[in-house]
Amino acid sequence: MNTQLRFASVITALATAVALSAPSFAAAPAQAQPAAPTQVVHFADLDLSTGAGVHMLYGRIRTAAWQVCSKIVAPTNAASGMENLQCRETLIDAAVAQVNRPALTALHTGKVGRRLVARR
Repeated sequence: MNTQLRFASVITALATAVALSAPSFAAAPAQAQPAAPTQVVHFADLDLSTGAGVHMLYGRIRTAAWQVCSKIVAPTNAASGMENLQCRETLIDAAVAQVNRPALTALHTGKVGRRLVARR
């Protein structure tokens, strides 16, 4: 069983999307993209059959997403704050899917559901 997550492949796509959507980059000449930041989340030490283990892993995933997305899009104003939030949500969704554990998915789905209700 794989007991670590790597946020690299999703990040490359996000970095490209952010670069293409930002107006300041649109007029700039094409340049080589810097390597996307990565973050590995280890969870071999966690018992994912318990609620405590699942919550601990979810916290690690959220922390890693925050760290990576802050390197891609610093939340310095409302617009970049929204891009940073979207980046974190995308990475968390991908990480939860990659782990593919029903309890983690249920925890995440519950949090996403509350987030959607709060935005209305």
